[in-house]
Amino acid sequence: MWDIVTAVCFNELFEEYDDEKIDANQLNDDIFDEAMKMDVFKLPVKNVLGISEESKTLWVYDSTASLSQLMEAFTSGLHRALVRTKANSLSPQDYLIVSQTDVIRFLLSTNSAAAAKLLEQPLSATSAVTPRVISIGTDSSALTGFRKLTMYDVQGVAVVNKSGDVVASLSASDLRGLNQKSFKTALLPVTEFLKLAHAQPQNMVTCTRGEKVGSVMKKLLDAKVHRAWVLDDDKSPFGTVSMTDIIAVFSPHDNRQEQ
Repeated sequence: MWDIVTAVCFNELFEEYDDEKIDANQLNDDIFDEAMKMDVFKLPVKNVLGISEESKTLWVYDSTASLSQLMEAFTSGLHRALVRTKANSLSPQDYLIVSQTDVIRFLLSTNSAAAAKLLEQPLSATSAVTPRVISIGTDSSALTGFRKLTMYDVQGVAVVNKSGDVVASLSASDLRGLNQKSFKTALLPVTEFLKLAHAQPQNMVTCTRGEKVGSVMKKLLDAKVHRAWVLDDDKSPFGTVSMTDIIAVFSPHDNRQEQ
């Protein structure tokens, strides 16, 4: 999804839509739709591959590989990998996908004493919190938010109201399902875009630095999201904690600084 966000949202078609406040309803449907058909969605797949570091390599592990090896890759920002269940097989049915979510679920269920101890640690006692928040206002366009994902090399953007409270999240996965006819909605204010993009209210997770690691992991799994916004004492966003960050806490390797 990261590659698609970059390829689409930074396409020259959208250069004239650089203002954060865009009235999408005033755009001429026929002109916009024709431009979309001729340009953005006509890009060959090869033009999109390798835009992000993650998509430059196909990550494949044998089923006998150690969890430590997989976690090392996941601390680098890799979100999923292929697992070959039969040695040297090239048959598609002999490959499965393992994701960060799978690892988080395993860590919560394991009987390891070392893991159990870490689950009870407050976030503040670990290196899980990234003290950085990239945000946009509720009246900014979703397109602006998508662009910030690439510009600041982050996986999520906080949507904040005038009081500075986090009211929603925007990530690359929110582009899912858009096509030539519906992409125009990305020019709407981000809160309007998210309402149209999701049939159900969006899941958003917040926590504090005093919350236990295990509690935050459960929140992420229950909400089916990959990050939580860490709030300060005054409820303003202080930082983020992602599945990548949490896996790094449990892993003997931490490659986050190399991202």
